[in-house]
Amino acid sequence: MLWRGNPRSGPPRPAGRRWASLAGVVALSGTALAAMPAPAYAASVPCNDAALVTAVAGVATTGGTLTLAPGCTYTLTAADNPNNGLAVITASVSITGANSTIQRSSTAPSFRIFEVGSGGTLSLTGLTLRGGSVSGQGGGVRVDSGGTLNTTRTQFINNTASGVGGGVSVSTGGTSTSSGDTYSDNSATSGGAVSSEGTTTLTNATVTRNEGGEAGGVNNDTDSSNITISNSTFTRNVVNGDGDGAAGDFDGGTVKISNSSFSLNTTTIVGTDAFAGAIYNDANMTMTGVVITRNTLRSDGTFAEGGGIYNDLDGNLTLVNTSVNANSVIGTADDDGGGIYNDGTLALQRSTVNANTVTNGVAGGIFNDTGTLTATGSTISGNTSSDAPGGISNDSGTVTLTGSVVGGNKPTNCAGSPTPIAGCTG
Repeated sequence: MLWRGNPRSGPPRPAGRRWASLAGVVALSGTALAAMPAPAYAASVPCNDAALVTAVAGVATTGGTLTLAPGCTYTLTAADNPNNGLAVITASVSITGANSTIQRSSTAPSFRIFEVGSGGTLSLTGLTLRGGSVSGQGGGVRVDSGGTLNTTRTQFINNTASGVGGGVSVSTGGTSTSSGDTYSDNSATSGGAVSSEGTTTLTNATVTRNEGGEAGGVNNDTDSSNITISNSTFTRNVVNGDGDGAAGDFDGGTVKISNSSFSLNTTTIVGTDAFAGAIYNDANMTMTGVVITRNTLRSDGTFAEGGGIYNDLDGNLTLVNTSVNANSVIGTADDDGGGIYNDGTLALQRSTVNANTVTNGVAGGIFNDTGTLTATGSTISGNTSSDAPGGISNDSGTVTLTGSVVGGNKPTNCAGSPTPIAGCTG
């Protein structure tokens, strides 16, 4: 048969090839669609207590995103499972609110708000967790080994734990990252705000008015712990009992603190010895650009030591561009170190220890017991104690001053120190 059409177009293609090609495209498209992951579950939760419990249970083991009603207060009246008001999180769950609150009813049995189990990741944004109460760890949130907690602009208020971590407890192998959060009026035996044996990061945090038997603010207890604190404020935290460090008690691991302030924290001990008005350290700690000021250590026991910082035997503490100013030890007798008490390794680099006081004892500035103290480019001045020396007292340790100033302390700078300090006069 002769082809009489457009000579440029050529003869028509066989219909079979055209439909076969089209079928192939459809088949490939079907394969691609089948390979696409299902969209992550997302839901808005109405302002209803039961709806929240149901919604969290629905995503706890499978994952998803929940958006809470703006300004809503969800009140939990019963535990979903032992010790927890909501289902244990073992998948990736994100919960976002806009001034939304999740709280335990004041008449409900004791339980925490959340627990993050192994393999779970819980991300909270724009929430308040209030009134959690547990016999154990983590009044607000407990993070188990292998669990991860991420919080942003979240408030932990009035949560309590009979163990550690009134606001948040992080177990060994757990991770917590906090950004722009507030921890206030929480309490625990140790770590009123946060207790971490895992990896914890606090950025732009406000830690205030928390209470602990030790460490009203933050504590850790293990050598495997890693804590990083930056651009944060610790104020008016308290220890009332027989513990140490109203703002922080760090018993091991690695601690890095930068561009943060610790002020108006108070450790009050009755009937026994007292240590660390603000920070107790027995870890590897570095402070850079930190202000430690107007903290108080009170005791009627035999010893009261370290109005600002107590650095213990295993403590390795480096202060860089840091000021320890206007802290005080108020005791009955044999008190030492209005600014710092050192029994470990302490290095001051371009730092100041000024205007600290001891009411009944020596070393308004620094008391160096058996430790090693080096001060480079630093100033120790204007400190006061009832007995000499008022600046630095070295019991039986080692003190090295390089390019540093020790002056204007009362009643003396270093005179009266049991072990003389080279380069310090008066």
